[in-house]
Amino acid sequence: MIRNMFRFFRISAASVLILLAPTTARISAAEPVSEARVEIRLRSPQTPPGTRIFISGNHVVWGDWFGEPAPMRTATNGWWAWEGSFPLGTELEYKFTLDDGTTAVKFKKGKISVNYRLKVVEINEVSHELDTWMRHVPAWRRRTLEPFSRFANGAINESSGIVRSRRHPGVYWTHNDSGDTARLFPIHMDGSCAAGLTNGIAIRGAENQDWEDLATGPDGAFYIGDVGNNENARTNLTVYRCAEPAALRDEPLQADDWMCIAYPDQDAFPPKHLNFDCEAMWWNEGLYFLTKHRSDTRAKLYRLADWTPGKTAVLEKRDEVDVFGMVTAADLSPDGARLAVLTYDAVWLFPFRPEDDPPLGRSRKWLPIQAEQCEALCFIDNDTLLITSEQGNLFQLPVSELTPFEGS
Repeated sequence: MIRNMFRFFRISAASVLILLAPTTARISAAEPVSEARVEIRLRSPQTPPGTRIFISGNHVVWGDWFGEPAPMRTATNGWWAWEGSFPLGTELEYKFTLDDGTTAVKFKKGKISVNYRLKVVEINEVSHELDTWMRHVPAWRRRTLEPFSRFANGAINESSGIVRSRRHPGVYWTHNDSGDTARLFPIHMDGSCAAGLTNGIAIRGAENQDWEDLATGPDGAFYIGDVGNNENARTNLTVYRCAEPAALRDEPLQADDWMCIAYPDQDAFPPKHLNFDCEAMWWNEGLYFLTKHRSDTRAKLYRLADWTPGKTAVLEKRDEVDVFGMVTAADLSPDGARLAVLTYDAVWLFPFRPEDDPPLGRSRKWLPIQAEQCEALCFIDNDTLLITSEQGNLFQLPVSELTPFEGS
């Protein structure tokens, strides 16, 4: 699968628009049609100039669009383009390939890869350009993550957040995603359970509706983010706080308090654009949240400045970046200088300066990855990341493997 490339579609005719719709009504042969010229434009800052890219596709109603993949012409500034004429009402499914025959793009709806579909429809004398994204990185440029250990405890069946212990050397805390009880698991990097706590430690006074990440504050307290919001319809997004235990034993922890959070720019539940899920949270003079978007590939950074137990706080928006995917985890380095961000397709490293506006530095690094469904990440030390997958594996990644990102 090829990853992390922009896809840009410009409609050249003044009377057509590309709609993003997994299913649409199909025209019948009896309906009147007229031709419209469509230009499909493709740009990738990570693809070497001169790379030959082909486009191919199927007409959903009438079959083949091309008998053979058609070459796209190379335009200026790294653009590739192709033009074709289609009747209004046409539905197409298409893909791109490199000259070595490698499938160059698959499109994501949620966590399922699907080919992209467009429909040409009439609008009122207005040309339209739609920016969306494709995943493109040749397989030979992606780092395949190889597990170095595996969770020995089958109860950890969907690791969704992880932090390094502040009190117990060599111990990490993780939790399951939605569907589990409210509990935390202390583990070692070899995947074994710390102190034999195979059932984890229960958190009284908390519920796991959709736990997505875990952070630690300066006092060593846990902040547990029940902030998963797949449908963007929740109005009870909650963060629980409890102390890390001084001793590892089978005794429940008490959630000392909790807060609810709300996004300042969400005014509908669900909204038109599903950009208010969150699986990444960390502490630095307040709690930070980095959103997971389903309507685009950007991520917004929010901050909870003051902890007021039992209240609902409207977060402060601090930044917005494009990560060319969906954010599944983040962690701040022990020295507080760098933020690691995990997506399904890459690991990113941003300079982090909370006193700056915006706080995320633009001189970022990245590493495209081939991996399982990885949804938890933390720093082992300033130079090494620990990543877990929902399939139960653990991975180590030196940050020295990340390289400067050359795109915008």
